[in-house]
Amino acid sequence: MQKFRKIDVMKTIYITISFLILLISCNSKENKVIQDNNHESTLKHESPIDSVRLANDLANKPKLFLKFWRDMTKREFDTVVKILIRENILQDDYGIIKYLVPKCGSYKLKPLFVKDSLRALELSAESCIYELYKAKYNLPNLIEEPLVEARYAEINTEYAPSLTYLSNEGEIKLPECFIDKSSYPTVISGCQKIPIVDDGGWTDDVLPKSPIVIKKENQVISFSQSFKRDEPSISYSLTHNPAMQKFITELGIFGRTDEIENAISRNSKYKIKDYHKFSVITVTYESEIDYNNRIQKEVKRTKLLQQEYNRQEKEKQERNRAVQNEL
Repeated sequence: MQKFRKIDVMKTIYITISFLILLISCNSKENKVIQDNNHESTLKHESPIDSVRLANDLANKPKLFLKFWRDMTKREFDTVVKILIRENILQDDYGIIKYLVPKCGSYKLKPLFVKDSLRALELSAESCIYELYKAKYNLPNLIEEPLVEARYAEINTEYAPSLTYLSNEGEIKLPECFIDKSSYPTVISGCQKIPIVDDGGWTDDVLPKSPIVIKKENQVISFSQSFKRDEPSISYSLTHNPAMQKFITELGIFGRTDEIENAISRNSKYKIKDYHKFSVITVTYESEIDYNNRIQKEVKRTKLLQQEYNRQEKEKQERNRAVQNEL
């Protein structure tokens, strides 16, 4: 009887294992069918004709920049981007396409389409990559300009001068450099513009002129410049005092405690707001045809604006003469 029980148990185990093998086999076949269907779906998007045409365009089309050509579609652009990413020429930084330049960094690459046709490519640039362009195309040097564009002062409403402060060691006496002798008589209320006496030596590299244009065969590379302005940085009038600057330097990084910072702000008569101007250089690659069309449109637009300005000035003059007669 015990022998038959062992046989029944072995049968049960055998049947269970067989069932599991059959189930796994079915699942594998089903997964393979799904994968094959997905692959077929992908192939439908990239037909052999498209692949042949794309390969031909990559080999023979005149290029604007890298492997991109004028009039390519957005779909073709995306395909070429994937190729260049595999070649470590571009990278996809969370949806932003960037051009990789060894020893310089990565630079945003932006396509400009008209409907579904590529017309130009814009590459963000700065001094490092500009040096590469300068060496290749004999471009002029960048020039240094102060980073601080404007400085304003306003009354410090928290001004409460005191040459002592409390610490864990007791009452600490402050040196005379904490006596604010600065004076801006015109600063009564609100912000008033003041001269930039010291700017900390911070500078920015800017183009000597904008735009700079390089014309090649059927292609134009232009360097243009714009400026961005961030929120103003806040400091206090005492920090612009040479004696205070010397004191802070002698303290070092670790000696500039919160108590010292609070003492500087409390003993300063004015809050100082510095407005910075940052250069943004853009390199545009486009065909000679599109460049000429763009310039013609800009010239036409400038001419229309000038005509409108002249018309308004003429109306003002006529109105002024009429007022003279009316009085």
